[in-house]
Order: sequence, then C-alpha cells, then structure tokens
Amino acid sequence: MISSPYSTIWSERELVHKSGEENVQKGVFEHDSFIEKFYERPSGAIRRVNVRPDFGQKVAALTFDICETPGESAGYDGRIVDILRERNVEATFFICGKWLFTHRVRAKQLITDPLFELGSHTWDHANLKMAAEEVIAAQLDATHCAYCELTEELKKELPRSYGEMLPSSMRLFRFPYGRYHSSSLAAVASRGMQSIQWDVFSGDPDPENSAEAIAEEILSNTRSGSIIICHANGRGWNTAAALPRILDGLQAQNFSLVKVSSLLKIGDAQVSEIPYERVPGDNDKYDKYGIRTRSA
Repeated sequence: MISSPYSTIWSERELVHKSGEENVQKGVFEHDSFIEKFYERPSGAIRRVNVRPDFGQKVAALTFDICETPGESAGYDGRIVDILRERNVEATFFICGKWLFTHRVRAKQLITDPLFELGSHTWDHANLKMAAEEVIAAQLDATHCAYCELTEELKKELPRSYGEMLPSSMRLFRFPYGRYHSSSLAAVASRGMQSIQWDVFSGDPDPENSAEAIAEEILSNTRSGSIIICHANGRGWNTAAALPRILDGLQAQNFSLVKVSSLLKIGDAQVSEIPYERVPGDNDKYDKYGIRTRSA
C-alpha cells in the first residue's frame, strides 16, 4: 500500500476501506437538522454580538471604513494604522474595491498584516438600497475580483508557505451609508459574506467633531460585544488624534479589541432588519442622492 501523508494522524488500518461502508443507509440522522439553523437565520445586518456570559472578559471590535467614490482617489490615513501596529491592536477594515486598485501597495500591506482583516464595502461606495439587482451584483463582484487579483499578486511576491495562508476572499461586508434592503442583503449572503453594521457610531465623518468628542462618543457607548465604526480614508476627521485616547480608555475599562470575525465566534449576533446609524430613520436622508452620494 502507498504510504499516506496522513499516517501521523491515522494508522494504515484506519485508512483502508471497511466492508459495508459503501452501502447506502436510510433513516433520520442526528446531523440532518444542521441546515435548519441556516434556514431560520434572521434577515438583516449584524449590529453587535451578545457575548456568552461564560466568556469571562469584555470584548469589542474596532472597525474602519475606507470609502472611495467615483472620480476620486480617497486617502489612506496611515497614522491610524501605525498606532494600531505600535499597540498591537486588532482591527477590521471595510474597503471599497476601487481603493484596492488606487492604493495597491497599502492594500497589500493591510491584507498581509495578521493584526487586520479586510471586508468589502462595495466598489465605489454605492447605496445598494437604491440600486438595481445588476448594479448590486457588479458592485459586489468587482470588489471580490479586485481583492483576488491583489492576493494572486501577493502569492507570487511572498514565500509560498505565507502566500497560501492569505484569505482567498473577503467574508465580511458593510453597506455604504448603512443602507440596505432584502434584495441587497440576499445578494451579500449568496456570495458567502456576512453583513456587518455597528452599534457604536463615532461620528468621525463630521469635520466639526473634535478628537475629544469622538473619543467620548466611543468610550461612553461601547459595551461588551460592540462593533465600533470609524473611518481611515482621509474623511475620518480627527480620528487619528482621537485613537490613542480611545485605546487607553477602552483598556482602562478592561476591554480587549478583536477582529469582527473573532467577535462573531464568541456570542450570538444581534441583527436588525432596519438600516440606521444611531436610531432608526436617521440615515434615510442618503437615499435622496440615489445610488452614489458623498463619501462617508
């Protein structure tokens, strides 16, 4: 018999066929109900996670949107990234596909950094609640293809063992302006992504908000299981200045900061069918601009 590369896990006797395994069995089996929880999954976007009581510590996810609209090359607020790296803090970045191409090197740096994970934010910050199905599909698929193109380049540039560790696709998604409806939610889910919103809104797209105000907003409203939204595309006004105070304050409150994907594993997602920033109805205003509006 040819030696198996898995012989350190299973013996040769365990690997070979056993008589009767080829027979079809009829009946009801324990795992037949596994799919039911997917049928019953509530429709909507995840706003926060109800952390299991036995987890034993306070956790939250710090997220940054990197938006880029048509006709521009948005910024890269590397000051934010530098602070996160200096303090060894995990974070999740939701990035527009167009930005991946206008900032190829910076995008690759984020992709390969184990502190960070990337999620999709459409191609050019389209309001998917206002978009036709073909536009929704294009916005999602173009961003996926842009990400795949960069990861394929990285696999050629990195040692093989490291390149093989890169995520093959983005598994998280955030709706621009926080706007969605049943069709756009379904389109995201059909592509294997989870829709991630937030329950703590920093308010950093407003240039009138000071660093102190941004930090106070976050520190006053973050609870265990919170998902915090900020921006790192040059329109997160005063966010970089606020970040050290935010991190110090959360640490003082005994929070650990994790990636969104990690947060989802330690509790039950709290889902909302209604899109909003802080309270229901407060982001309806974005719909009047149509599919694409200002970059948030």
